[in-house]
Amino acid sequence: WTIQTPPQGQCHGARLPCVCLIITHPLLSTSASCPLSPPKIRFHSVRKSRRIQANPTCTTPTHFQPQPCIMADKARSADVFTDNYRLFEAANAAYATKFTAEGHGTEVMPPARKVAILTCMDARLHPSAFLGLNIGDAHVIRNAGGRATDDALRSLVISQRLLGTEEIHVIHHTNCGMMTFSNEQLRDKIKTDLGTDVPADREFFPFSDLDKSVRDDLSTIRSSNLVAPATTVFGHVYDVETGKLRHIV
Repeated sequence: WTIQTPPQGQCHGARLPCVCLIITHPLLSTSASCPLSPPKIRFHSVRKSRRIQANPTCTTPTHFQPQPCIMADKARSADVFTDNYRLFEAANAAYATKFTAEGHGTEVMPPARKVAILTCMDARLHPSAFLGLNIGDAHVIRNAGGRATDDALRSLVISQRLLGTEEIHVIHHTNCGMMTFSNEQLRDKIKTDLGTDVPADREFFPFSDLDKSVRDDLSTIRSSNLVAPATTVFGHVYDVETGKLRHIV
């Protein structure tokens, strides 16, 4: 990393005194940052040193102290993160060109097929592909396990009441990570890794019976007084090895 501080008063036209750092690194495409004006850059890692010393003649407001974001020891390296950022940026540029060329961007906000999908965040699941969905067809709500948590219900209520969906499909899948731990085990791991005490009643919604987890979530949705009584609700299990969808309820 190369870190410099420009002369005071040359900090992207900032109106207030600030710390402005010019940062150079082979993996970064943006070379300048000021905390008070764009373009902004987030410090993901300072690998050579964890201390950044600003120009002593340039002060910063007491409510803002720039802090590098040091990743956890067991997390992926900053290089991998930065590679992903650059790959996303390049892929998005290509996608945006194709997006407008294909006439997208004019779709209306309510889902065309009036359906909401609740499924798992697992990276092996590609709901648009295995359900044949196009842009604008459906709401796809994802969380760990595809569980009907309070926040999932919040999204479903907004989907129904404000955006007109009338049908809900809950999709869990085989070989799900939510079947590999208990609430107690995750609480213990959080305590070990982060030093944080998790309340005993904190629910992470793991499960041991795949089909039953689908039925339980359908029951939660159907019994909620925030979901329209006439809502059609289906439950499925997606097989990560075959790509096939198995209907449960």
